[in-house]
Amino acid sequence: MMIKNLNVLILIFYCSILTSCMEYTVQGEKFGSTKAALEFQQQEADKALAKINPRKTTVADLVVLYVPVYDVIRTKGVKTKALTSDKSIEFIAKTMEMEWLDIGVVLEKSNLFSNIKIIRTDGQFQKSAVGYSITVTLDKQDDKFSSSLYISGSSKSKMLLLFDPGIIARSDKYEDWLNRVENYVSK
Repeated sequence: MMIKNLNVLILIFYCSILTSCMEYTVQGEKFGSTKAALEFQQQEADKALAKINPRKTTVADLVVLYVPVYDVIRTKGVKTKALTSDKSIEFIAKTMEMEWLDIGVVLEKSNLFSNIKIIRTDGQFQKSAVGYSITVTLDKQDDKFSSSLYISGSSKSKMLLLFDPGIIARSDKYEDWLNRVENYVSK
C-alpha cells in the first residue's frame, strides 16, 4: 500500500512539474499560458502596425493575399520533431497564422493598393489573374519545414519577398518590406 501511494505521489509530482513548467517566451517576456503569450504578441504587433506610414500614392488596384488555414499551418508549417507538446505546436502555429494575417493589415495601412483581398488556402502558391498576389507557401523537404512569401503580378514572374531577418524592430521590418513591395509593383 505504501509503495502504491508513493507511485501515485511521484506521478502527481511529475505531472505538476510538467504542466506548471510550460512557459512561453515572447521578446524576452515569460508567460504561463498560450493565451497570455498570444495576447502579448498581438499587442506588440498592434503597436508596430500603428506605426505604418501610409504611402502618398496608390501603385496598383488589387492585391490578393493568400494565407494558409490554421490546420495547414499546424500540419505543414511547424517542425514537430523538435517539439514534444501539442501546446507548443499549437502556440507556434497560432503565432505564424497571426503574423501572416497581420500582413493584410500592413498592406491595408500602406495605401499601396486600392483593394486588398485575403483568401485562406491549403498553402499552395496562387497567382491572381488580375492585380498582384502575395502568397504564403509552406514547404516540407526532408522533414525540414519552411515558409516563404512570394509576390507576383499578372504580367510579372513571382519573386521571393521575405522579411529582413537583420531588422529587429517589427515596425522597421514592415516598412522595409513595404518598400520592396512598392519597388516590385512600380517596375
